[in-house]
Amino acid sequence: MSDKDQKPGQCSSASSIPVGQQSSPQFSTTPSNTTAPSSPVLLACTASGNPVPTISWYRDGVLLDVQTEPGLSTSPGGLSATDQASEGTYQCQASNGAGAVRSLPAHLQRAGKRCISE
Repeated sequence: MSDKDQKPGQCSSASSIPVGQQSSPQFSTTPSNTTAPSSPVLLACTASGNPVPTISWYRDGVLLDVQTEPGLSTSPGGLSATDQASEGTYQCQASNGAGAVRSLPAHLQRAGKRCISE
């Protein structure tokens, strides 16, 4: 829409989503399989949509309460895992009023962990 086509109260935007129109979440980044030592690991997950999506996390298919889960914390870029007990299969889910989408599973394995067979 050009400026001359606009009516009072309308704005043009470079965004492809018109103001007020909802759009379901779309991932910008998703977690990937990771093998790491005991140092902190960031499992990346970011998404866009309108309204801005909220991100929730699942480990081994169970919704995580990151506020009470030891060794895990969230940041704008994803989930930080800081201890050996954080091994598992993770998925992030982006949700808003227009829908929800869940990432493919990503496996976090701590390096140096060995299995002994007899």
